[in-house]
Amino acid sequence: MFLLHIFQSVIFPVFVVIALGFIYARVNTVDVRPFTRLAWHLTGPCLAFASLAKTTIPDDDFARIFVFIVLMTLALWPISAACANWLRLDRPTASSFQLSVLFGNVVNYGFPVLLFAFGQAGVERGVIVMTGNQVMLATLAVFIASRGRSDWRQSMKNIFRVPMLYASILGFAVNRLGVTIPGPIFDPIRMLGEINVMFMLVILGMQLAQAKLQDGRKAIGVAVGLRLLGGAAIGAVLAVALGMQGLTYSASIVEAGVPTAIYSVIIATEYDVAPGFAAATILVTTLLSMGTLTVILALLGVR
Repeated sequence: MFLLHIFQSVIFPVFVVIALGFIYARVNTVDVRPFTRLAWHLTGPCLAFASLAKTTIPDDDFARIFVFIVLMTLALWPISAACANWLRLDRPTASSFQLSVLFGNVVNYGFPVLLFAFGQAGVERGVIVMTGNQVMLATLAVFIASRGRSDWRQSMKNIFRVPMLYASILGFAVNRLGVTIPGPIFDPIRMLGEINVMFMLVILGMQLAQAKLQDGRKAIGVAVGLRLLGGAAIGAVLAVALGMQGLTYSASIVEAGVPTAIYSVIIATEYDVAPGFAAATILVTTLLSMGTLTVILALLGVR
C-alpha cells in the first residue's frame, strides 16, 4: 500500500503535468524549440542562480554530489560502449545508444520528483547534479556524438556556451562570499526559477508527443535497462563510496535513476546520429520510470 501512496503523492503529479504538455502538443502544431530555448537561457539559469545563492548545503556535500554525477557518467560510458558493440549497432546508432544511457533527465524530470519527495532542499541538491551533468553534456556528449567530426578544442568551447553553468558559478560565489542581493532584484529571479520546474515538465510532454518507436527494439530495451536500473545501481555504489548520507544520499540516488535526458535527442539531432533511437528511448524510459522510481523512493524510505 505504501508504494501506491508514494506513486500518488510523488510520481503521479509529475505525470499529470507531462500529460498536459503531451495533450497540448497533440492538439496543436507545436515547435518545441522556442520553449526549450526559453528554459535553457532564462528560467533554468534563474533557478540555478537562486537555488545556489541561498543554499545551505555544506561544501563537502557540494563536492561529493558534483563528483558523484561525473563519476557515474564515466562509469556508464564503457558499459554502454561494450553493449553497443555486442548489439552490433552501426556508428550513428551506437552514438545515440550511448547518449541515451549516459545522460539522465536530471532537470525536467528529476527536479519535480525531488521537489515532491524532499521539498526545496532536494531541488538544491539537484542543481548541483545539474551543474556536473551540464559539464559532461558539453564535453563527453559532444565527443560521443561527433565521433571524430569535431575536435576536443571545439568540445571545450561548448562548455562556455552553457548559460546554467555561468548562473551556477555566480550563485555559488554569491553564497560563499556572503553577498546580499536586494529583494526587488532577487525575488523576480527566484520566481522565474520556480517556474522552470513545471515548465520543463510541460516541455517534456510536448517532446514525448513527437517521439515514435522504431525498429531496433532489442537495443532500445538494453538502453532502457542500463539507464533506469544500471544508473541507479552504480549510483548507489558511488554514493556509499563517497560517504554520502541523509538527503544528499537520497537525492543523488533519485537523480541516478531518472529516465533518458531530452538533451540526448537534441545532441543526436544536431550531429545526425539516429535521433529517432534517442527519442524512442526517452519515451520508454519515461513511462517505465513510473514504476522504477516509485520502488527507488520506497527503498530510500520516502513515505
